[in-house]
Amino acid sequence: MTQSKRRWLILICVAFVQIFMFGPTVSTIGILMTALIRNFGWSHAEVSSLVTAYELSLGVFALLSGWLVDRINARWVLAGGTLMTGIGCLIAAKANTLGLLVICYVIIGGGVGIGSFIPAAFVAINWFPERRALATAVAYFGTGLGMFVAPRLMTEIIAAASWRWGLLAMGIPLIALASPVSALFVDGRPPQSETVKREEPKISIEDLPGLEVREALFTAPFWLLFVMTFFSQAGNGAVFFHVVSFLVGAGFKPTTAATFFGGQALLLAPASLVMAALADSRGRKGVLAGALLLIGISVMILLGAGNRNAGDLALWGWMICWGIGMAHSPVVAAMLADALGTRRFGTLWAMVHSMVSIGQASGPIVAGIIFDRTGSYVLAFELAALAFAFSAVLVLFVFPARYRNVEAAATPMAATGT
Repeated sequence: MTQSKRRWLILICVAFVQIFMFGPTVSTIGILMTALIRNFGWSHAEVSSLVTAYELSLGVFALLSGWLVDRINARWVLAGGTLMTGIGCLIAAKANTLGLLVICYVIIGGGVGIGSFIPAAFVAINWFPERRALATAVAYFGTGLGMFVAPRLMTEIIAAASWRWGLLAMGIPLIALASPVSALFVDGRPPQSETVKREEPKISIEDLPGLEVREALFTAPFWLLFVMTFFSQAGNGAVFFHVVSFLVGAGFKPTTAATFFGGQALLLAPASLVMAALADSRGRKGVLAGALLLIGISVMILLGAGNRNAGDLALWGWMICWGIGMAHSPVVAAMLADALGTRRFGTLWAMVHSMVSIGQASGPIVAGIIFDRTGSYVLAFELAALAFAFSAVLVLFVFPARYRNVEAAATPMAATGT
């Protein structure tokens, strides 16, 4: 098999694995919370601890994942992460106490942190240096698909059987399908020549263009992307976790709010492919800044849903603009690789991506405090829109850092107009 064919097989396998990882685990927590409250009589605050356990564990283990993929083959990182997530789901299906469920969601979040965004982007960036954003979008495609399908599937399983069967349905495919596919078909980096041969050595770390972690920490591009990710994800969390409550409070039926909420997830996967292709061909910087501005605009459109004359139209506008704009993560990964190289991409991407968990954990809390004090989400959503606009401005100041072996970089931002 030629390297060209093999890399597409690897990328498709990574996308397949991601169908079962972040999307299903994060999008079904809310559904499980309702079932757990009904089954055990726990309070909303008690079951909300599952979200905290999941998010914090994901962020911590994502850092470990970045360190690992820079040192061992990404196939074992993916396989280990999927196996860990699956085991966590199977144990959770047997749990009868809140404490054990929290521990299980630490395991589940840790597995997702190890085997999701970090190794997926690492594989895509290394195998497709000329189409970094598009390849990462393909690797992430399964995430959006899983996020759209899993909530409906989980709801039906719980209605037909129980929440325990729902967790089993999440865990079994991870162990039986995702983990073996990762171990058998995924490879972290390509060999040196166009045709894969067993006797050929892999490219050494020293031969890769880019900065070491310590060097990268003294560059402006790293910190600009780091801060940008925090503010954009804080704005994301402030809106994403409160939008259904906002719409119900504005007079919409819960089913209508849930339908539009699911609609934006359906747009995420195809939009990421289109946005990534534009970023590779037209320039990453302009595409990323435009996406962040589009999200900010969508939040302001959402505020118009409170006006019944424009309610439905505002919902459609928010759903479309939010779903398209939120497909920007692959572009951020590609910009990081362009700016700092691929020598320690895994570790650096994990550090930047850790701001996703921190931002999404802090945003909802700030929005909740504002609502408690004002009785409205308006100020919280306006601040979220401002956070997205600020993030877009930060993107415009990202330029490639100077690093050793820079001539080996496949697509520096200067060459792609970014």
